[in-house]
Amino acid sequence: MSSIQKNSNSNGTSPIREVKVSIPRIVLEQPDAHPLGKAIETFVSRSMDIAWACSIAVPNAQTAQLRLLRKIARQQKNLLEQITSSSGTKQAEATAAMLDNDRNIDLIANSKMPSTIVAGLFIGLFCEFDNFVGEFIRGVAHLDETRFYHLKREVTIGELKGLATIDELRDDLLEKDIESLRRESYPKQFQQLEKDYDLQLTKFDEWPSFVEASQRRNLFTHAGGVTSDQYRQVCLANGNLEKDIPPKGTLLPLDPTYFFAAHKAVERTGVMLGYTLWRKIFPRDPDIADRHLNELIYNRLRLEDFATALRFSNFGLSQPFVKPTSGVMRRMRIVNKAIALKRLNRGAEAISTLDGEDWSGTVRDFSLAQAVLRDNYAEAAALMRKIGKEGEFVTDGGYRNWPLFWHFRKSEEFLKAYKDVFGYSFSETVTSEVRDSEAGTTSPKPAAKKAQGKHQPVARTGKKEPGVTKTTTRKKTTVRKDAIVEKKKSHETKGRTATPDKKRIHRPVRDKRSRSTS
Repeated sequence: MSSIQKNSNSNGTSPIREVKVSIPRIVLEQPDAHPLGKAIETFVSRSMDIAWACSIAVPNAQTAQLRLLRKIARQQKNLLEQITSSSGTKQAEATAAMLDNDRNIDLIANSKMPSTIVAGLFIGLFCEFDNFVGEFIRGVAHLDETRFYHLKREVTIGELKGLATIDELRDDLLEKDIESLRRESYPKQFQQLEKDYDLQLTKFDEWPSFVEASQRRNLFTHAGGVTSDQYRQVCLANGNLEKDIPPKGTLLPLDPTYFFAAHKAVERTGVMLGYTLWRKIFPRDPDIADRHLNELIYNRLRLEDFATALRFSNFGLSQPFVKPTSGVMRRMRIVNKAIALKRLNRGAEAISTLDGEDWSGTVRDFSLAQAVLRDNYAEAAALMRKIGKEGEFVTDGGYRNWPLFWHFRKSEEFLKAYKDVFGYSFSETVTSEVRDSEAGTTSPKPAAKKAQGKHQPVARTGKKEPGVTKTTTRKKTTVRKDAIVEKKKSHETKGRTATPDKKRIHRPVRDKRSRSTS
């Protein structure tokens, strides 16, 4: 049964106040600039924008309508009093104004502004998916153009005259091939990709929901949302059950509840399609794809989207995806999966996930992760002291940002061990960074100044981020009360160049101790 069908009300009504949405609240760390990774990251970012826009615009539209109706109701009451208490010109003017308000009330009552917003964003979601497919194929061609030497197209003499080089001809053929693919239905697109790369792409739980949503998109684009024979045939042929597909001629709902369920299916489909093709097409260097996937899971944990983090973790631990993955990457994925399970109140499954892996001979950072997830805070504090200021994955920033430490860093064991390791309190370093960031400075922490060189925090340059296993230098960020933004000092700091479009602005984190202050 399609999960979207389960989540959508049959009568098409769904008050927005009943919809719970995970709003992005932090700056996402972006992986290295890899063509395929960039395509996936851009798709995820744009799809999050669409979900965020729906969660903001629909309630605001409903609120605006209610406020306007209340305002007109008050005006009508006053006008009625004027009509009964006046005569002549004033009475006539009040009567005319009252009739005008009656027409406005009809317009507002018949308005479908909230549902129009949802429909527009729903269609836009598939536009982003289509753009992602094109960008991904262009990325593959950029990395290995020999994979497209088989392209066969008729080219007229007139078309050739407009092309100066063989590279332009190649790019023209590639664009036409992409457009030809995107004109097909999504099931046919996936069939073509399966044929081109010799692998299964539709054997996953979200596939029926994705297909149903894509067909519903077609109906709202071309048929006002009314079901057709084609809608039914395609849905039933791709795993949806007869009882879940309305009969021909039914007006389908497109309310916020359905929208967010469909959004989840489309986003997950795009991500899993991208990483599956990436690993299949370029199998000799799986570490880059693995780092990107771990980064995506880590970001979802930080956004508190634990269900999606768990889904992507299970996907990354499935066969054959995990087969060529290094032990470190796999174990990091297991840890992040356990974090997601624990935060979803599935603690027993989290422990079972940890017990299923052989942790012997691993670094202390993994022992620390296990101790924290098993709520053995005394052992975790002892491991913090042994690891010191800089472990393989865990650093000062990791204690602040990695969701692994969400509950642990509120404990007395953590606070004492942190001060023993770094020479200053955990709350002091966080509040100091917030004050410095709000003031636009990057001065050392007060406790570090008092120590006169002792217990100075170690620079994180080149250090791996917990949960991600990256080895790149972080950009500085500025933390504010209302948002976290990237510092832009292209002409203020010598030797630096501003990259204003690399980071995204999101709403601030609820817990100040988990702010992104890299």
